Amino acid sequence: MTRARIDPDRQRDLGVAAAFFVAGIVLYIGDLRYFFGATALNTALPQWLPLVTLAVACCSQGWRSTRPAIAFTGVVAALAIDAFCGPTIAVWIVYSDVVYAVARYGSDRLRRVMLLVNWLVAAVVLVVALTGSGDWRVALLAMLLVTALIASPASYGHAIRQHQMAAESERDRARAVEALATRDQEVAVAAERRRLARDLHDVVASQLSGIALQSAAALETTDGNVRDSVLRSVRSVRSSSVERRSASRDAHDDRIAIGSR
Repeated sequence: MTRARIDPDRQRDLGVAAAFFVAGIVLYIGDLRYFFGATALNTALPQWLPLVTLAVACCSQGWRSTRPAIAFTGVVAALAIDAFCGPTIAVWIVYSDVVYAVARYGSDRLRRVMLLVNWLVAAVVLVVALTGSGDWRVALLAMLLVTALIASPASYGHAIRQHQMAAESERDRARAVEALATRDQEVAVAAERRRLARDLHDVVASQLSGIALQSAAALETTDGNVRDSVLRSVRSVRSSSVERRSASRDAHDDRIAIGSR
């Protein structure tokens, strides 16, 4: 029976989500649940509701790199619910991680949607801080928190994405240069083979012409020395032909070896 194997990226996402969920539980137990004190802004809601929103956010976070659109949609929904019963620190931390994941792994369209949502969240936080406290220092502190939890992860994820794209482009360029060098080498070998073929053809043609002339002269004479000289020339041409065939075969083998690299 074969066991289903989980993709390594999926395993990493599940591990990150589990770690964030445990961290959220620790914050909940340690009374570090909310941004604005030990109690929620809306005390009429059940005290266990923040745990539900944390669980929803972490379940969505489990798709942070493999399905960033699903992760972002789920965490935004959890953040919207958490705004009415908190807001809790743990859910905002999960949202911060998903913002980073979308900036790094998401499509261009999803990253544009994330940017719009982030601006909307920042505007809502600013309005709530100003109307709720009436103090510009509280609004400034809220915007600093938004910058730390949203803008910084988004910028960091975008920087890593650009670095990976540049590295991949450099690898593609290196592969193209290597392929071009291999092609140039093959062309040079082919040109050398053509040159050798022309040289062999010229030499063989010249020797055959010489043999033909010597043979014609030998047929017209009865001198044994002349006939022996012609026979030695023929044997010399035969030996030279064997050597040229061997050289041609070696050049062919070299070309095959170069082409297979």
